[in-house]
Amino acid sequence: MNNLSEPRPRVEYNLTPWKVLEEIDKPINASKCSNMRRDKLHAPEWSFVIMVKSRASNFDRRAAIRATWGRLYFLNGVRIASVFVIGAVLDPVLQENIQFENDEHGDILQFEGPDDYKNMPIKVLTAMQWASANLPKDYIYASSDDDFVVNFVNIIDFIRKQVNLQMYNNRGSKTQQSVSAIRESLPIYCVYYLDRIKGPNRDNTSKWYTSVEEYPVERLPPYCGGGFYLMPVAMTADLYEMSRVTMVLSMDDVWVTGILRQKLQRGDENEYRFSDVLQYFGDVNSLLRVSVNVNYNMGLTFFRSNKSLLSAVV
Repeated sequence: MNNLSEPRPRVEYNLTPWKVLEEIDKPINASKCSNMRRDKLHAPEWSFVIMVKSRASNFDRRAAIRATWGRLYFLNGVRIASVFVIGAVLDPVLQENIQFENDEHGDILQFEGPDDYKNMPIKVLTAMQWASANLPKDYIYASSDDDFVVNFVNIIDFIRKQVNLQMYNNRGSKTQQSVSAIRESLPIYCVYYLDRIKGPNRDNTSKWYTSVEEYPVERLPPYCGGGFYLMPVAMTADLYEMSRVTMVLSMDDVWVTGILRQKLQRGDENEYRFSDVLQYFGDVNSLLRVSVNVNYNMGLTFFRSNKSLLSAVV
């Protein structure tokens, strides 16, 4: 894609996730967890921040996440935090309610651009900009939609195995990398799906229509489906800086994990697919809370029946 003549201006924020910033790197008080010594503060081994793309009016989805998987903030030595990314709204009553929501929870990142689907690439860039500026490079960054149930046990186990594998592969090297440096070097992991064969959608009645003028090539680069993918903040920062000098593509997942990645000369081997970590629960309706809570309660049942395997604080 074409480069811009000068870097795109940085996004301005209306609201920031103040509570997440205050707590993300603090030791954990285990007073709520029977599996951990209550008289001890537990320093996280590493931290995992999920940037959840949410429509400004999706109060129910955000509440459902906070009541279920968003409650989990320490698991198996890993600190977990969720940030909801929304755009600006014109309705003063809606904005006032969002302000109250963030005053209470401190987990909303609101940028000044319109809160509509066409502006989704800027919503993604807002998340990347904030993470790049506020999080250490060895933190794990995830981009998620607000209609998924996440299995953190499997995600954490997968990341830990990838780090251990690299440590094993580097064991004969003269320059041994630290665990932190290995986490910084991890690739993009496609959790929702990895597509290596799709072409752009040329149906002008489709939500995902891409014109020839916008993207003239008939084959898309390999990319992660935007529902959920993760990477180290180091990769996030590099992609964000590249995005500032690259024309925006409406297909945000293709743009970020495909085009921008390739422009960084990160080859297609820098994308991996792994499964069994999330479930899509669809549109908001009367079954939303039931669906989320059933999956969440299944996770809690696993926690209680495998106390020797993990420690969790909710």
